[in-house]
Amino acid sequence: MANFLTVMSLITDHLHGVYGDKMHEQVALITPYARQKQMYAVAFNRLRHLPGWSDAHPPMLGTEDSVVESEHNHVIVDYVACVPTHKELGFPSRLGACWLWW
Repeated sequence: MANFLTVMSLITDHLHGVYGDKMHEQVALITPYARQKQMYAVAFNRLRHLPGWSDAHPPMLGTEDSVVESEHNHVIVDYVACVPTHKELGFPSRLGACWLWW
């Protein structure tokens, strides 16, 4: 749930101000599981009913297979890892977070 809240905050507090009604074209959110995708779809549907939001405002939502041939300025990946330690994920610290911006 923490990842979900962080991603939603990134979308609503930061990226919405940058991209506005172009966010669907410029930002992609990738999730590996159908339930995760459904959770974001429900949240995006709720956003569409708020002032300043429309169908074009939420990012494109999909799986790694569905966004293969598309280009976006920002790609957000929300994966769930099921390993006992952070080192098995490849992270040098226990924070277990990796942000890549360019």
